[in-house]
Amino acid sequence: MSPDELQLQLDALEKGDYFAQDSDELTERWRSSGVGPEAIPIILRFMEANPHLDYGIPGALVHFMDEVDAGSYDKELMESIARRPTLQTIVVLHRLINAATASYRTTLLEVARKVTAHSLADEEVIEAVNRILHQYKT
Repeated sequence: MSPDELQLQLDALEKGDYFAQDSDELTERWRSSGVGPEAIPIILRFMEANPHLDYGIPGALVHFMDEVDAGSYDKELMESIARRPTLQTIVVLHRLINAATASYRTTLLEVARKVTAHSLADEEVIEAVNRILHQYKT
């Protein structure tokens, strides 16, 4: 499936009334079609463009990313957060922080810390980051 097709399918979800259910069905179709890690940057850009959606915690799209890339999409996630942090990408970052080794956790917490000064981070995102930083007492 081409990147444009993946993007069109995500864009169609944004217009629907049942995002959580529809995204679950979409990721099932992607699994059946053999879609893999190539979808991750498209998903992250979609999250950046649609911060208002209720993705779930963490939601079907995040579960899909975990399955197809086994949590090794850190670099793409950090790039996404640098472009435009959203509540959903911060949720994903928090999951990575929780699972990280102590030394790598320090790097991920620094990414989180930078969000508090990001010009596109809204109040909800900053509050979520502050809760993470407080949890790890940084």
